[in-house]
Amino acid sequence: MTRSIDSNGCWIGDAMHAMLNDLLIEIAAAKAREEYELRRDRAAQGVDRRKARDAAGETDSKGYAGRKADADMHVRIVELRTAGFSYSKIAATLKTTRPTIARALRAAGMLEGGKAEAGPVDGATAGLV
Repeated sequence: MTRSIDSNGCWIGDAMHAMLNDLLIEIAAAKAREEYELRRDRAAQGVDRRKARDAAGETDSKGYAGRKADADMHVRIVELRTAGFSYSKIAATLKTTRPTIARALRAAGMLEGGKAEAGPVDGATAGLV
């Protein structure tokens, strides 16, 4: 490690700068970890509340099902796939992900054996967008 010498002939300024830099990084990392753990705790509390409501019979369905699917997005995905769009074109057009597209198509019964029904390749749909 090379040390620069300041105008007084001392390298302590560089050492202090590096030490303060490391301290700031440690503080930021600790704060990020604290916020992460807080979010996880709150999510767990929400799941526990749902389970308690299920046990008390206050809900229509049992179990925590996670976030509900975006029905409108699923309809648009099915429409685009039916129109001949590829997964990549659908993802780019709707700004969504391939797994979301697969879930929507699976829910609509358009996936067979885990694979999408035959559709055009990306280049074949260039005029549709």
